[in-house]
Amino acid sequence: MANTDTPNGFTPAGHKNGGTIRANKLKIAYNYGTAIYSGDAVILASGLVTKAADSSATVDGIFQGCSYRNNSGEVIFSPYWPGAALSDTAAIVDAYVYTDKGILFEVQCVTGTALTQAMIGVACDLAGTTGSTITGRSYMEVTPGTAGDAQFMLHALSERPGNVIGEHAKVLVSLNESVVG
Repeated sequence: MANTDTPNGFTPAGHKNGGTIRANKLKIAYNYGTAIYSGDAVILASGLVTKAADSSATVDGIFQGCSYRNNSGEVIFSPYWPGAALSDTAAIVDAYVYTDKGILFEVQCVTGTALTQAMIGVACDLAGTTGSTITGRSYMEVTPGTAGDAQFMLHALSERPGNVIGEHAKVLVSLNESVVG
């Protein structure tokens, strides 16, 4: 049976050491114009959370959600940062980010790259940067089998019904190069 193509970003699935999974509170610039979805890989730039790209040298964490006061003065708790600048230059946008390298995240392997058993225990890189404004969820995936240093380490095939080695496999990864956690 083939795996279905249902990217859902990075979802916390456990901890390598049995630890507690907690998000850190970091900041997003009030005028950061790029949407960040729950389950997106992020980096810190000048101490502020920004969305990671396929080409980012490192990934510092996985975005969980945010809270901020919008331009109407309402406090918003959201699974995603809409990427719309706030008019208040003093506005504080709190980002909740998983930065612990011990957290295992479930994520889908990118279309066109079939996971093999030999790819388990090998590094992998980020693929894709879109998400859903309806659900607030990321569509990020990983490309398994990356040579050399990479953003993530692939630990295992996720144990879920119908998930098999091959294209669109769901796998467990951890942050590999984060400088935060």
